[in-house]
Amino acid sequence: MGRLRFPLTTTANGKAALAELSETSARALISVELGSEDRTNALLDELRRIRDGEIATDLGEHSEEICALGFSVLGPNNEIAAISVPVPSSRFYRIRADLTKKLNRIRDTETPKS
Repeated sequence: MGRLRFPLTTTANGKAALAELSETSARALISVELGSEDRTNALLDELRRIRDGEIATDLGEHSEEICALGFSVLGPNNEIAAISVPVPSSRFYRIRADLTKKLNRIRDTETPKS
């Protein structure tokens, strides 16, 4: 059976997890994967928005047929975990706003900010 690869830089849960890291740590990880300084800086801007409360997105970046929204949670010892909700691209944009509201409500209820 083949190994599936879910990069941190193109998945909603990966981006949510990266946003838990310092900008320096995130840059070190993503610059290796992305290579380009422009792409790295664009993702760092996205991570800043996620840190500020946006839900993380994968808008067909990992797979054209799938979009996803997600957020991160910290475990009792500050382990980073993330959850995402993948949706077929054909339905995603129709339900994105409602799904974003629901995920914000879950995140804000289940993951108190320190």
